[in-house]
Amino acid sequence: MKDSNIHSAREKFRLIERKDALQILSWRNSPEVYLHTRSKSPIAPDVHLQWIDDRIMTLAESPIYIIENQDLLGMLRIDNFDNQEKEISIIVSPLYRNCGIGTKLLDFYFSRANNNSLTNYFAWIHVNNFGSIKLFTKFGFKIVSSENDFYLLFKDPIL
Repeated sequence: MKDSNIHSAREKFRLIERKDALQILSWRNSPEVYLHTRSKSPIAPDVHLQWIDDRIMTLAESPIYIIENQDLLGMLRIDNFDNQEKEISIIVSPLYRNCGIGTKLLDFYFSRANNNSLTNYFAWIHVNNFGSIKLFTKFGFKIVSSENDFYLLFKDPIL
């Protein structure tokens, strides 16, 4: 539930664990969210659990970070394409949207990103997802193309 303590020092970041899977699935399967994803239908729990199990095995290369206080607040996922391109995806709990969670997730990730790498970052964002477009452009992403109701946003390497 939203409260004034959302921006407190009690928030912490960690890698995803299997115990997070069903909560994240409930966010992902809400119509408000899946209508803004590239796969336009809900995901079955067994499929999602298998995906989480598979991803936990590759967290060193393609991390998934959780932000939490007493509740799970959001998740940032990195899909690593040969260390030269990384796709970033974010999902925030419906209870904590518009509370700065996306900003905190991107701040956390980019504060730890290898500043000497030549990595290009990108995100696919639905054209009607104005909050995400605003968030990513605040972090230096630029819309470079559109395809099937999605913008491709691109961020040059951190130099």
